Amino acid sequence: MEDRIVRISAIATFCLMLVVCALFFYLPDLHKYEDKVRQQYLKEAALRDNIRRLDELSGLELLQYNNDYPSRTGEEESEFSQQLRLVVPEGVSAEDIEIENNIMHRTLTITFPGATEDYMYRYPMLGRPDHILDLNYECVDDTGRLEIVLDGAYEYLREDDGEYFYLDFVKPHEKYDYILVIDAGHGGKASGALREEVLEKNLNLGMVLELKKILDERKSDSLGVYYTRTEDVNPTLEERVALANDTEADLFISIHNDAAKRQEDKASGTTVLYQGEKGEAYDAKALAEIFSEAVTETVGSENRGAVVADDLYIIRHSDVPVLLIEVGFMSNPKELKNLNTSEYQHLAAEGIYKGILRAYAASE
Repeated sequence: MEDRIVRISAIATFCLMLVVCALFFYLPDLHKYEDKVRQQYLKEAALRDNIRRLDELSGLELLQYNNDYPSRTGEEESEFSQQLRLVVPEGVSAEDIEIENNIMHRTLTITFPGATEDYMYRYPMLGRPDHILDLNYECVDDTGRLEIVLDGAYEYLREDDGEYFYLDFVKPHEKYDYILVIDAGHGGKASGALREEVLEKNLNLGMVLELKKILDERKSDSLGVYYTRTEDVNPTLEERVALANDTEADLFISIHNDAAKRQEDKASGTTVLYQGEKGEAYDAKALAEIFSEAVTETVGSENRGAVVADDLYIIRHSDVPVLLIEVGFMSNPKELKNLNTSEYQHLAAEGIYKGILRAYAASE
């Protein structure tokens, strides 16, 4: 029994000595491996610390940080003539990157499918911060969204070369020959007139959406069209006028519907309101008559003509040609029934579209 224990102990001691010898033999390599792991860890930690520090920068500060990088490192600066250069993310085609310009709210949103949360750090954006108030980036469900807040109403010009895409911000008239702003009166909590449970805001919006369909279908590259609203919201009067003034619109059309104050008043028909004294510079009365004729001949309503309305806010504060079209009278039961149908709203939109074509033809 004792001999067996001695043999087992001897074998264990021998194995232990082999392990010790092996450790001494491979110890330099183990040190090298350990050092490599440690260096990689420190490198990743430094990267994390750097990103954590950059995370504290605003979007504009990060843009400036990227612009200053060559001067800090001695590397050659990138050259491009456009205002901004953004990198197409790895595995993404430039055609997949979408840009939406909400000129009403002065924001431009760029959507990157397949982008990650660290897109702004992995693919630094370079360029001039002209007209940019803020930059915000977020990633949701593997889709990155970069929101650029601008200091005014600007259009964008885009170029792609596969690896990068470039943006320039320009005044709308640098991109389009004619600018049209369409306003659906009221909206949100401001319902406008109410008759037989029909809200004016809905009629106005219905006509604008029909007009948008027409303008989209017959789109011209020379015409830029902007809308104050295409859903049930209520931009302030200041915001509506600012859109028209800031884009230097050639024509600002606000669509409404009228209602007589007295129940026994059965007035009907279409009226176009225009600028008085300020409108003399572009013959606002003649412009209003063009639209009153175009709308009434299309929908078959009574032509109530053109009326000066300098007391209305959007007319009083517009620096561009402005018309407010009262398509019909909601206080007239027969006309209200027509106004509340999609067919009549489409006809009204067709009439307004004819007026637009005639107005532009007259201005040439």
